[in-house]
Amino acid sequence: FSDIKQLLYSTDWFVLNSSGKKCMEMVVMMADRPFVFHCNHIMQLDVESFKG
Repeated sequence: FSDIKQLLYSTDWFVLNSSGKKCMEMVVMMADRPFVFHCNHIMQLDVESFKG
């Protein structure tokens, strides 16, 4: 997810309106969190599960 943050920062984010900037800020904050999907407490899927 660090690639997402790098890509967003390299865009022309400074020309966006305030709503667009807030949206990009939210995506950057969410990219810092690990993404884990729980399947009915039976299985846990994360990004590493799909890299294999």
